[in-house]
Amino acid sequence: MAAADILRFALWIITFLSSILCCPESCTCSDKYGRHYAECSYRDLAKVPEGLPPNVTTVSLSANLIAMIPLGSFDNVTQVTSLWMARNDISSIEEGSLVPLVHLRNFDISHNKMADFPWGDLLNLTALEMLKMNHNELAHLPRDAFANLKNLRSLRLNNNRGEDCEVQVLFATRRRVPNLLIIISVSICLLTVSTVPLLGATCFHLVYKYRSKTYRLILKAKDQYHLERNLNLSMHAPVRESQRKINEYEVETESVDDGEKEADTEESIVTESFTCKGNVDDCEMGSEYSDRLPLGAEAVNITSNYRYPDD
Repeated sequence: MAAADILRFALWIITFLSSILCCPESCTCSDKYGRHYAECSYRDLAKVPEGLPPNVTTVSLSANLIAMIPLGSFDNVTQVTSLWMARNDISSIEEGSLVPLVHLRNFDISHNKMADFPWGDLLNLTALEMLKMNHNELAHLPRDAFANLKNLRSLRLNNNRGEDCEVQVLFATRRRVPNLLIIISVSICLLTVSTVPLLGATCFHLVYKYRSKTYRLILKAKDQYHLERNLNLSMHAPVRESQRKINEYEVETESVDDGEKEADTEESIVTESFTCKGNVDDCEMGSEYSDRLPLGAEAVNITSNYRYPDD
């Protein structure tokens, strides 16, 4: 681990020293947030300085006196992502001079004197996101000048000499509208597809929840009904039992009354037999219930040893 740390530290020292040693005298080179800057603005430079660090990512050449960009000006700085060249006297950019900048994302060449531009170089700048060419003297803009710039987000061509530029800018802007509509349509479709199952699950949950609740309420009401019914039955049972006994007693009473009436009219119902021998006290009295007697009536049989005299 110690050897690896030493190696990394040595590489960092070499990179740092190379960035300092390779920095032109008219520029200030520094490293900030993992990026390498070359600050060459406001130095009255008449051309692009030579000897820029090969690992530089941002080059600022604004507010100088540069009049032309010859071929090979950026051959050694292929890692540049931002190139600022506004407010110079640039009137010509040689064709092919921008081709090595394949990682270029931001390019500002506004407020210059360009009457023409190497439009073919844009075919190689596919990573370009911002392009400022406003306040120049451009008179013509090819129809498909920006067709290859798929990542372009900001384009400024206002305040140029030719009227074609304004027309072409409107055309180039409208070509991106369908893509936006497609993105919005796809987003709506995806949102709908993702929302419908959620709504369905929510509705199903609510239906199931309230259905179960209703069923429980019905069962509760049914149980309460049976409970009240059993309570009423248990409360009324003694009353009904007493009423039944009263009815039976009335029926028995009526039967006894009817039997008494029959006893008055039929004297032959009661049978008496006396068989006595000796004293009357020695007579035995017996009784038995007769089938012809009404309920509660009693037939008496008297047996004694008494013998009636012969006539």
